[in-house]
Amino acid sequence: IRSARRCHEFERGFDPELFMRFYEQNLSAKGKTNYRNKRICTALISACLQRGCGQIYQVRDSRGELASAMFCAWDANACHYLMTTRRPNSHSGATPLIVWHAVQDASERGLVFDFDGVVSEGGIRFANNFTANIQPRYIAIKDSALYTVCNNLITRKPKLSATFRPNPA
Repeated sequence: IRSARRCHEFERGFDPELFMRFYEQNLSAKGKTNYRNKRICTALISACLQRGCGQIYQVRDSRGELASAMFCAWDANACHYLMTTRRPNSHSGATPLIVWHAVQDASERGLVFDFDGVVSEGGIRFANNFTANIQPRYIAIKDSALYTVCNNLITRKPKLSATFRPNPA
């Protein structure tokens, strides 16, 4: 985060269409497909920004180009880390830098920062850099009995998520 601060400028974003274009460009550059509906995501981000219950956080590199961006939305209790993207050749600290700003923003609002979108082992290690409070999160899903048996034989790991709870002053 410290080294990323030296070569990036943090800012709050206010353009959902720019965020979604940047998101799709970065997926495409990695050879991946965006399975999220761009129109719906843009409308939801826009609605959150208009209602004051969401924020786009982003950093620009020394050339003024977007390096990393994320979108968070919040309710009365928690700030939810929902979407993030980083240009493939950008500084590895660019995303942690914006996450750190979002965590600080949530703390100032008296909210828990919820890393709920974190589902991979690497993502959990990343979230663990921000908190030591990692908790299992259980999700109820209705599946066929055959699918459930097969899935349980393949994977037996519980889904983990992490939350950041600010210390009361």
